[in-house]
Amino acid sequence: MSAQSAVRNRGCNNSKMRPCCGRQLRCYGNAVYSAAQLKTIQEVVTLAVFGVFSVVYLHQAITWNHVVGFALIAGGAFFVFRAPL
Repeated sequence: MSAQSAVRNRGCNNSKMRPCCGRQLRCYGNAVYSAAQLKTIQEVVTLAVFGVFSVVYLHQAITWNHVVGFALIAGGAFFVFRAPL
């Protein structure tokens, strides 16, 4: 094994670090959730974090348009995770 591959694989070979390795997390997520569900989780979390960031740090006001838009995205997430019709 070359020195470069040893450095690259160091985190995944350590049993204590396996939960932190992105490769195992991607495999776990794909085994439990579909690609559409994983993307929906990503978008909802990103939107929630950005919403808090924009209010707290950027001092931007949330308007009714934002609330309605967020509600529609939450409704879309509901249908993505719901059993097929």
